Amino acid sequence: MNPKVNDVLGALAGHLFTDVMPHLSASYSQADTMMIALLLTGAAEEFERAAEVRSTDIGEMRALFRDAVPSLPAGPLRDRVAAASGRQPRSLLVAELEACCNELAGTLIALHEAVEASGEAWARELDAKIWQHLRASTQRRAMATSPF
Repeated sequence: MNPKVNDVLGALAGHLFTDVMPHLSASYSQADTMMIALLLTGAAEEFERAAEVRSTDIGEMRALFRDAVPSLPAGPLRDRVAAASGRQPRSLLVAELEACCNELAGTLIALHEAVEASGEAWARELDAKIWQHLRASTQRRAMATSPF
């Protein structure tokens, strides 16, 4: 038997919700058990999608950087954005994907600051693309509202 992590976490959460919580008399214990079950449910959901979410974010940010480089004036920001456009995670471990995402997000913040300070047409266009990425990234990370 080779159980999937998200299935195990989901089963544990379901067990807490349906079999344990109803038998607890203290309201604190019920609330505590519900919180643990919800955390297990969230962990199962995040386990299932963690690599895909981060890989998609990395790809989108790299594309934004590639699009931005030709419009940026020569200097440290342009060099940083150009380097980031080629940044790849060292492995598919979620920790490495997360580190790569965080590094690229720092570059995106610096780029976004420069874009918002510019009044040029290319900057307005890039600003819209950055906000589109930020909305999509947030939606990818949204948690389901129901534990079942």
